[in-house]
Amino acid sequence: PQTTDERQQAKQALAAGRLREALEHYDAALTKNPGSSQLKAERAQTGVLLGKAMQSSGRWEAAVSLWKEVLDAYPEFVPALAALAEARMIQGDFLAAENYLQRGLLREAENPTLIIMKARLAFERRQIEECFSELQQLNIDTLDNPAAFKLVELLFLLDLDGEARKLIARLKLENRERFELANTLVTLGSYEEAAELLQPLT
Repeated sequence: PQTTDERQQAKQALAAGRLREALEHYDAALTKNPGSSQLKAERAQTGVLLGKAMQSSGRWEAAVSLWKEVLDAYPEFVPALAALAEARMIQGDFLAAENYLQRGLLREAENPTLIIMKARLAFERRQIEECFSELQQLNIDTLDNPAAFKLVELLFLLDLDGEARKLIARLKLENRERFELANTLVTLGSYEEAAELLQPLT
């Protein structure tokens, strides 16, 4: 019962956006029931979310440290591997990014987010042929919005503006997601597309 209480409190804190508090409740629950794979998975996912919040606020190394901690407790947890791969790619550590991606793909070979990130890594390394080869593995219909955003960004970088616009037109976006994607497009210099995305909100 105590484990259930801690887990319930963790879920309530998570729903309210109090990620650090949720993590503490999961830790307490795992102290009482260390063998629970469900608790480990939920704790790991919460750690990934908290790391992303840290990353958004500029605390890169704190985020990386937390994601590594997640992997220590839950080895080969794919969302943590993807987060670490993306962080290292942005920081220019392509070798580390490749390592994390390979580990993730060993677990989930058809994971679209990992495939898009592998294509992006090839692009950053100027391996354009390999980049296109990776993209050919994708099934566009299976993409969730976060994966689609990564693909839109890569398509614009590859000067495939028409394909990027087609993909954007297919997406069903909440207001928050419109702002997020529009901000990405602005950083790419795609001002017209960003304005079109925000038009329903004006």
